[in-house]
Amino acid sequence: MFTWPNGRIYKPDWVTRTTALVKKSGILYCTPHDLRRSFSTIAQRAGVDRSIVMDLGGWSEVSVLERHYTGNMSEAHRRTMETIAKRA
Repeated sequence: MFTWPNGRIYKPDWVTRTTALVKKSGILYCTPHDLRRSFSTIAQRAGVDRSIVMDLGGWSEVSVLERHYTGNMSEAHRRTMETIAKRA
């Protein structure tokens, strides 16, 4: 998600310990945890294997990812979000 000026990717443990990235992004309010959760959700919805999401996101076990960061959305939730997006 974020890289150093030389293109090297920030390590997950660095991102979870600072708010500097949020300030640099221009987002009004967001915690590093929000970014991590968003990454997990977007990656899983895109079909990325959970073991790869686990590695890239820095989770220790797939079971933690499955329990707290599934990225699953019911069809009713999906339709609701699509309706909201059309009105925005």
